[in-house]
Amino acid sequence: MSNARDQVQRLLALVPYLRENDGARVDDVAKEFGVRPKQIIADLKVLWFCGLPGAQMGDLIEIDIEAAAGELERAAGEAAAASEGAAAHVHVEPADPGIADTVNRALAGKRRLHLTYDVPSRDETTERDVDPMRLVVSEGRTYLEAWCRLAEDVRLFRLDRIAAVKLLDLPSEPPPEATPRDLSNGMFQPSECDLLATVKLDPPARWVAEYYPNESVEEGPGNSLIVKLRVADTGWLQRLVLRLGGAATVLDPPDLTTQIAATAREALAAYDD
Repeated sequence: MSNARDQVQRLLALVPYLRENDGARVDDVAKEFGVRPKQIIADLKVLWFCGLPGAQMGDLIEIDIEAAAGELERAAGEAAAASEGAAAHVHVEPADPGIADTVNRALAGKRRLHLTYDVPSRDETTERDVDPMRLVVSEGRTYLEAWCRLAEDVRLFRLDRIAAVKLLDLPSEPPPEATPRDLSNGMFQPSECDLLATVKLDPPARWVAEYYPNESVEEGPGNSLIVKLRVADTGWLQRLVLRLGGAATVLDPPDLTTQIAATAREALAAYDD
Protein backbone atom coordinates (compact mmCIF):
# COMPACT_ATOMS: atom_id res chain seq x y z
CA MET A 1 0.00 0.00 0.00
CA SER A 2 1.20 3.52 -0.80
CA ASN A 3 0.79 6.17 1.91
CA ALA A 4 0.35 9.89 1.28
CA ARG A 5 4.00 10.83 1.75
CA ASP A 6 5.17 8.06 -0.60
CA GLN A 7 2.67 9.23 -3.20
CA VAL A 8 3.83 12.86 -3.02
CA GLN A 9 7.45 11.80 -3.51
CA ARG A 10 6.44 9.57 -6.42
CA LEU A 11 4.36 12.32 -8.07
CA LEU A 12 7.29 14.73 -7.96
CA ALA A 13 9.47 12.13 -9.67
CA LEU A 14 6.79 11.06 -12.17
CA VAL A 15 6.66 14.44 -13.92
CA PRO A 16 10.28 14.53 -15.20
CA TYR A 17 10.32 10.76 -15.76
CA LEU A 18 7.26 10.80 -18.03
CA ARG A 19 8.45 13.88 -19.87
CA GLU A 20 11.64 12.00 -20.73
CA ASN A 21 9.80 8.74 -21.53
CA ASP A 22 6.91 10.04 -23.61
CA GLY A 23 4.23 7.39 -24.20
CA ALA A 24 5.65 4.99 -21.59
CA ARG A 25 3.51 1.94 -20.79
CA VAL A 26 1.91 1.96 -17.37
CA ASP A 27 3.31 -1.51 -16.62
CA ASP A 28 6.84 -0.31 -17.36
CA VAL A 29 6.40 2.82 -15.26
CA ALA A 30 5.05 0.77 -12.37
CA LYS A 31 8.03 -1.57 -12.53
CA GLU A 32 10.43 1.39 -12.58
CA PHE A 33 8.84 2.92 -9.47
CA GLY A 34 8.35 -0.35 -7.62
CA VAL A 35 4.54 -0.21 -7.37
CA ARG A 36 1.56 -1.87 -9.04
CA PRO A 37 0.12 -0.51 -12.32
CA LYS A 38 -3.10 0.29 -10.44
CA GLN A 39 -1.12 2.71 -8.24
CA ILE A 40 0.41 4.50 -11.24
CA ILE A 41 -3.07 5.01 -12.70
CA ALA A 42 -4.18 6.48 -9.37
CA ASP A 43 -1.12 8.75 -9.35
CA LEU A 44 -1.86 10.00 -12.86
CA LYS A 45 -5.43 10.82 -11.86
CA VAL A 46 -4.06 12.94 -9.00
CA LEU A 47 -1.75 14.78 -11.43
CA TRP A 48 -4.81 16.02 -13.32
CA PHE A 49 -5.45 18.35 -10.40
CA CYS A 50 -1.84 19.54 -10.00
CA GLY A 51 -0.29 22.70 -11.36
CA LEU A 52 1.20 26.04 -10.40
CA PRO A 53 -0.06 27.82 -7.25
CA GLY A 54 -3.30 29.66 -7.97
CA ALA A 55 -3.71 27.91 -11.31
CA GLN A 56 -7.02 27.76 -13.15
CA MET A 57 -8.23 24.65 -14.96
CA GLY A 58 -6.36 25.65 -18.13
CA ASP A 59 -3.10 25.86 -16.17
CA LEU A 60 -3.18 22.38 -14.67
CA ILE A 61 -1.24 19.39 -15.97
CA GLU A 62 -2.84 17.78 -19.01
CA ILE A 63 -2.57 13.99 -19.07
CA ASP A 64 -3.65 11.63 -21.81
CA ILE A 65 -3.97 7.99 -20.71
CA GLU A 66 -4.70 5.83 -23.72
CA ALA A 67 -4.02 2.15 -24.44
CA ALA A 68 -2.09 1.79 -21.16
CA ALA A 69 0.15 4.76 -21.97
CA GLY A 70 0.65 8.00 -20.08
CA GLU A 71 1.71 11.30 -21.62
CA LEU A 72 2.46 14.61 -19.91
CA GLU A 73 1.82 17.59 -22.15
CA ARG A 74 2.29 21.38 -22.12
CA ALA A 75 2.01 22.15 -18.42
CA ALA A 76 4.35 19.38 -17.25
CA GLY A 77 7.49 21.45 -17.58
CA GLU A 78 6.00 24.28 -15.54
CA ALA A 79 4.75 21.92 -12.85
CA ALA A 80 8.13 20.19 -12.61
CA ALA A 81 9.85 23.54 -12.13
CA ALA A 82 7.33 24.50 -9.46
CA SER A 83 7.78 21.17 -7.65
CA GLU A 84 11.55 21.41 -7.79
CA GLY A 85 11.48 24.92 -6.41
CA ALA A 86 9.11 24.03 -3.57
CA ALA A 87 11.32 21.17 -2.43
CA ALA A 88 14.19 23.56 -1.76
CA HIS A 89 12.09 26.48 -0.50
CA VAL A 90 12.82 28.45 -3.68
CA HIS A 91 10.01 30.24 -5.48
CA VAL A 92 10.57 30.49 -9.24
CA GLU A 93 8.41 32.95 -11.14
CA PRO A 94 7.69 32.70 -14.89
CA ALA A 95 9.71 35.08 -17.05
CA ASP A 96 8.37 38.64 -16.90
CA PRO A 97 6.69 39.51 -20.26
CA GLY A 98 8.43 42.90 -20.21
CA ILE A 99 11.83 41.24 -19.83
CA ALA A 100 11.10 38.78 -22.61
CA ASP A 101 10.00 41.65 -24.87
CA THR A 102 13.19 43.63 -24.18
CA VAL A 103 15.35 40.58 -24.90
CA ASN A 104 13.52 39.98 -28.18
CA ARG A 105 13.96 43.63 -29.19
CA ALA A 106 17.68 43.40 -28.45
CA LEU A 107 18.00 40.31 -30.64
CA ALA A 108 16.00 41.87 -33.47
CA GLY A 109 17.90 45.16 -33.34
CA LYS A 110 21.30 43.61 -32.52
CA ARG A 111 21.66 45.73 -29.38
CA ARG A 112 23.59 45.11 -26.16
CA LEU A 113 21.77 44.44 -22.88
CA HIS A 114 22.51 45.18 -19.23
CA LEU A 115 21.23 42.36 -17.01
CA THR A 116 20.49 42.17 -13.31
CA TYR A 117 20.75 38.42 -12.94
CA ASP A 118 20.03 36.09 -10.01
CA VAL A 119 22.54 33.27 -9.45
CA PRO A 120 20.85 30.80 -7.06
CA SER A 121 23.88 28.52 -6.79
CA ARG A 122 25.83 31.40 -5.21
CA ASP A 123 22.81 33.11 -3.62
CA GLU A 124 23.70 36.44 -5.22
CA THR A 125 22.53 38.95 -7.81
CA THR A 126 25.00 40.16 -10.42
CA GLU A 127 25.14 43.07 -12.86
CA ARG A 128 26.58 42.47 -16.32
CA ASP A 129 26.50 43.62 -19.95
CA VAL A 130 25.85 40.97 -22.58
CA ASP A 131 25.77 40.76 -26.36
CA PRO A 132 22.69 38.65 -27.26
CA MET A 133 23.16 35.78 -29.71
CA ARG A 134 19.97 33.68 -29.67
CA LEU A 135 17.12 32.27 -27.55
CA VAL A 136 17.12 28.59 -26.59
CA VAL A 137 14.11 26.67 -25.24
CA SER A 138 14.77 23.51 -23.24
CA GLU A 139 12.52 21.53 -20.85
CA GLY A 140 9.93 24.28 -20.69
CA ARG A 141 12.44 27.05 -19.89
CA THR A 142 13.74 29.83 -22.14
CA TYR A 143 17.40 30.85 -22.10
CA LEU A 144 19.23 33.79 -23.62
CA GLU A 145 22.56 32.74 -25.08
CA ALA A 146 24.91 35.70 -25.13
CA TRP A 147 28.51 36.84 -24.91
CA CYS A 148 28.93 37.91 -21.30
CA ARG A 149 31.33 40.85 -20.91
CA LEU A 150 31.74 40.07 -17.22
CA ALA A 151 32.82 36.45 -17.72
CA GLU A 152 34.30 37.10 -21.17
CA ASP A 153 32.68 33.93 -22.42
CA VAL A 154 29.44 32.60 -23.87
CA ARG A 155 26.80 32.13 -21.18
CA LEU A 156 23.20 30.91 -20.96
CA PHE A 157 20.81 33.07 -18.90
CA ARG A 158 17.43 31.74 -17.82
CA LEU A 159 14.84 34.41 -18.56
CA ASP A 160 12.96 33.75 -15.32
CA ARG A 161 16.16 34.54 -13.39
CA ILE A 162 16.66 37.93 -15.03
CA ALA A 163 15.52 40.38 -12.33
CA ALA A 164 15.85 43.45 -14.57
CA VAL A 165 17.05 44.24 -18.09
CA LYS A 166 17.98 47.45 -19.89
CA LEU A 167 18.35 47.89 -23.65
CA LEU A 168 21.62 49.76 -24.21
CA ASP A 169 22.37 52.20 -27.01
CA LEU A 170 25.29 50.04 -28.08
CA PRO A 171 25.57 47.40 -30.80
CA SER A 172 25.68 43.72 -29.92
CA GLU A 173 29.17 42.68 -31.00
CA PRO A 174 30.10 39.16 -29.86
CA PRO A 175 33.77 38.44 -30.67
CA PRO A 176 34.71 35.84 -33.30
CA GLU A 177 35.30 33.18 -30.62
CA ALA A 178 31.70 33.56 -29.36
CA THR A 179 30.22 30.52 -31.07
CA PRO A 180 26.83 29.03 -30.06
CA ARG A 181 27.08 26.02 -27.80
CA ASP A 182 26.40 22.55 -29.15
CA LEU A 183 23.31 21.59 -27.15
CA SER A 184 22.71 18.26 -28.85
CA ASN A 185 23.65 16.48 -25.61
CA GLY A 186 21.45 18.69 -23.42
CA MET A 187 21.70 22.00 -21.63
CA PHE A 188 24.05 20.75 -18.95
CA GLN A 189 27.37 19.51 -20.25
CA PRO A 190 29.68 18.61 -17.38
CA SER A 191 33.38 19.44 -17.35
CA GLU A 192 36.38 18.19 -15.39
CA CYS A 193 36.21 21.36 -13.29
CA ASP A 194 32.79 20.42 -11.87
CA LEU A 195 32.32 18.67 -8.53
CA LEU A 196 32.20 14.87 -8.80
CA ALA A 197 29.34 13.54 -6.65
CA THR A 198 28.39 9.94 -5.85
CA VAL A 199 24.68 9.24 -5.52
CA LYS A 200 22.85 6.05 -4.55
CA LEU A 201 19.60 5.63 -6.50
CA ASP A 202 16.99 3.24 -5.13
CA PRO A 203 14.60 1.54 -7.62
CA PRO A 204 12.10 4.44 -7.86
CA ALA A 205 14.96 6.79 -8.84
CA ARG A 206 16.92 4.55 -11.22
CA TRP A 207 15.62 6.64 -14.15
CA VAL A 208 17.96 9.47 -13.06
CA ALA A 209 20.94 7.51 -14.40
CA GLU A 210 19.45 7.63 -17.90
CA TYR A 211 18.04 11.15 -17.68
CA TYR A 212 21.21 13.03 -16.60
CA PRO A 213 24.80 12.81 -17.90
CA ASN A 214 27.08 10.82 -15.61
CA GLU A 215 30.61 9.49 -15.30
CA SER A 216 29.74 5.92 -14.31
CA VAL A 217 26.88 3.67 -13.20
CA GLU A 218 27.23 0.53 -11.08
CA GLU A 219 24.71 -1.87 -9.60
CA GLY A 220 24.30 -1.37 -5.86
CA PRO A 221 22.59 -3.25 -3.02
CA GLY A 222 18.84 -3.85 -3.18
CA ASN A 223 18.58 -3.23 -6.94
CA SER A 224 19.92 0.30 -6.47
CA LEU A 225 22.41 2.13 -8.70
CA ILE A 226 25.57 3.91 -7.62
CA VAL A 227 26.06 6.85 -9.96
CA LYS A 228 28.95 9.29 -10.25
CA LEU A 229 28.07 12.59 -11.92
CA ARG A 230 29.62 16.00 -12.38
CA VAL A 231 27.77 18.86 -10.69
CA ALA A 232 28.35 22.52 -11.53
CA ASP A 233 25.55 23.69 -9.23
CA THR A 234 25.29 21.84 -5.91
CA GLY A 235 21.93 23.54 -5.36
CA TRP A 236 20.60 21.64 -8.40
CA LEU A 237 21.69 18.29 -6.94
CA GLN A 238 20.22 19.21 -3.58
CA ARG A 239 16.85 20.02 -5.16
CA LEU A 240 16.92 16.77 -7.15
CA VAL A 241 17.63 14.63 -4.08
CA LEU A 242 14.95 16.38 -2.03
CA ARG A 243 12.46 15.96 -4.85
CA LEU A 244 13.15 12.22 -4.90
CA GLY A 245 12.66 11.91 -1.16
CA GLY A 246 14.30 8.82 0.29
CA ALA A 247 14.89 7.27 -3.12
CA ALA A 248 18.21 9.07 -3.62
CA THR A 249 21.14 9.52 -1.23
CA VAL A 250 24.33 11.52 -1.78
CA LEU A 251 27.25 9.35 -0.62
CA ASP A 252 30.02 11.79 -1.51
CA PRO A 253 31.14 14.50 -0.85
CA PRO A 254 30.27 14.32 2.88
CA ASP A 255 29.69 18.06 3.32
CA LEU A 256 27.03 18.02 0.61
CA THR A 257 25.38 15.02 2.28
CA THR A 258 25.24 16.97 5.55
CA GLN A 259 23.84 20.05 3.83
CA ILE A 260 21.06 18.10 2.13
CA ALA A 261 20.14 16.35 5.38
CA ALA A 262 19.89 19.72 7.15
CA THR A 263 17.66 21.15 4.42
CA ALA A 264 15.45 18.06 4.55
CA ARG A 265 15.03 18.45 8.32
CA GLU A 266 14.06 22.11 7.86
CA ALA A 267 11.51 21.13 5.23
CA LEU A 268 9.99 18.44 7.45
CA ALA A 269 9.84 20.86 10.39
CA ALA A 270 7.98 23.38 8.24
CA TYR A 271 5.64 20.61 7.06
CA ASP A 272 4.86 19.54 10.63
CA ASP A 273 4.13 23.16 11.61
